[in-house]
Amino acid sequence: MKLAKKIMFSCLMLLLGVSSIYAQKHASKHGNMNPEERAKKHTERMTEQLGLSDAQANKVYSINLEYDQKRKSLFEGTTDKEAAKGQMKTLRANQKAAIEAVLTPTQVTQLETIKAERKGKRGEHKGHSKGGKKRGHANMNPEERAAKQTERMTEQLGLSTTQASQVQSILLQYGNRKKALRENSTDKEATKASMKDMKKSEKAAIEAVLTPAQIAKMEAHKAEMKAKRGERGEHKDGKRGSQK
Repeated sequence: MKLAKKIMFSCLMLLLGVSSIYAQKHASKHGNMNPEERAKKHTERMTEQLGLSDAQANKVYSINLEYDQKRKSLFEGTTDKEAAKGQMKTLRANQKAAIEAVLTPTQVTQLETIKAERKGKRGEHKGHSKGGKKRGHANMNPEERAAKQTERMTEQLGLSTTQASQVQSILLQYGNRKKALRENSTDKEATKASMKDMKKSEKAAIEAVLTPAQIAKMEAHKAEMKAKRGERGEHKDGKRGSQK
């Protein structure tokens, strides 16, 4: 009888222990990690994605931990949500800059690509939930647009990994400049002229990365696309004429 009670008690304690471990893991997955756990998890993910060296991983962990602790203090110490939102944005920007200072240019590009892909997937999910429509090219941010255009150019021109990284950096740089110009300018004519100059500079920067054969292929592809747009325009004009 005593033995049966002991066995039942042991089973009960085991079940309670398993339940406790599961609850802790479940809670951690849902954002209840402490700054140390969060920094470790974040650093492990970045090490896997970007191939960080041990020295880089240690520096990135220290940065992640520092900013996770700052965010925790901010959450716990403020009652003004709007002020906290602004401070949180500043913290994220500072953390991003600190981490990028540790990475190589290639790793920075990889990181931006991963972020853009993740953001693109979130955008697609939102688009499907709102009537099943995906986000159009015009609604992408500069990171998404640069990643998408680089993918297309890699497929069309057979870019090497180094070329793709350089092209994406150029596209992102000019994408950010164009966005800033559109948002800050009130003079439409001046904006149009500046945009034209930017496109020329962007084209020259990209061509400096490509081989002569790739440049020729790119120009041929552009001419083909322009001809197709012209055909579509003529087709529409023809339809309008027949309807009159």
